[in-house]
Amino acid sequence: MRHVYHNETAVPNRNRCIIVKQVSYKGLNYMEKMTYNQYTKKYIVDALGILLENKKFSEITVKEIVEKAGVGRATFYRNFQDKEDVLVYKFEEISSRFQINEDRPKTKEFLYYVIAKILCILQQNKKIMKSLFRSNVEYIYFNFLNSNMKYLFEEKANIKNNYAYLGYSGALYNITKEWLNGDCQGEMHEVIDALFMVFTGGDKVEGDEIKQAMIKEALSEVGVN
Repeated sequence: MRHVYHNETAVPNRNRCIIVKQVSYKGLNYMEKMTYNQYTKKYIVDALGILLENKKFSEITVKEIVEKAGVGRATFYRNFQDKEDVLVYKFEEISSRFQINEDRPKTKEFLYYVIAKILCILQQNKKIMKSLFRSNVEYIYFNFLNSNMKYLFEEKANIKNNYAYLGYSGALYNITKEWLNGDCQGEMHEVIDALFMVFTGGDKVEGDEIKQAMIKEALSEVGVN
C-alpha cells in the first residue's frame, strides 16, 4: 500500500513546531521550512493526489484520505471542511507559486512571459489536473480561475465590470483543459499564442527567438524539465 512519506526533521520553536525538509532542485539541495499545520495539510493534499491516480474523486472517501495520509479524521476536519476544500487548497498552493516582478515594463513580451509561466505551472501539476477532468470536478478549477481573474480585473486593473473577466477565465479554462488533456503534447508556444490573441484582441508577439526566451525564462523559474 502506497502511503505519503516525506524526509523531514522537527525543529522546536517557541510558538510552533517547524518542519525542515531537504529538497533537491536543479542539482542543488536546500532546506524548506513549513509550520506543522502547513505540513499536515501537505500530507492530506498529497494523499488525495495519490488516490486520484486510480479512483474518481466521487469514489474517494475522507476515510481513505486520512488512512493514506497517516493522520486522524479529526485532524482532517481541523484543516479542511470536506474533500473539495482540499482541492481548493491545492489550487491556492499552485497559485502561490505564481510570483512575478510587477516592476517589469508591461510590454507585450511581459504578457507573453506571464502566460508562459501559467502554462509551466499547470504542466508541472498536470497529473492532478487530468485527474480532476477525469473525475468531472473541473468546475473547481473553473471557479478558481473565475475568482482570480475577477480579482485581477477589479484590484489590479481597476476594471469594474461584472462580466468582462469571465471571457478571459473562460478562454484560459478551455484552452488549458484541451492542452492538459492532451498530456501537454501540443507545442507550448501555440497554446501561448492562442491565449495571447484572446487577451489582446488578436495581437501577437513577433519573433520566435523572443518567444523562446520568454518560455525558457518561465520554465527556469518554475523548474519544469
